[in-house]
Amino acid sequence: MRKYFKDMLNTFCIINTGITIGASVFIYIFQNGVSLDVNILWQILIVSLLTSSINIVFYSKVELSKKEILVRGGIQYLLINIITLTCAYFFIWIDFKSSKTILGLVLTILFVFIFTWLICYINDAKVAEQLNAKIDEYNKKNEE
Repeated sequence: MRKYFKDMLNTFCIINTGITIGASVFIYIFQNGVSLDVNILWQILIVSLLTSSINIVFYSKVELSKKEILVRGGIQYLLINIITLTCAYFFIWIDFKSSKTILGLVLTILFVFIFTWLICYINDAKVAEQLNAKIDEYNKKNEE
């Protein structure tokens, strides 16, 4: 369980980075010239915490099939949209009367989701490679 929370913290940092980059691009495109309040930093941290907490729901000790991973990813993306759009409403980030701005936010969420997924995938692949190397090393020692 300790490893799980360490992974969740890592995911939180990746999500926070993605949200900061995504928010910067979104603000530049849709709200260029707007002056931001320092509260946006706390709001980004809140959204990062809430969206990374979704991982608790998807924690599994068993290896998942590709289909299960895709289904969970879709559900996770949907939940992230709900959380982010709800926060955007309460934090008054966007004008919800503008479908262009809402679409822009949904695409920004997709960008952050893909960014986070790719970083986590690369990290997991490195860990798997290291574990396989250790297993090979162990097997070679036992063969001798």
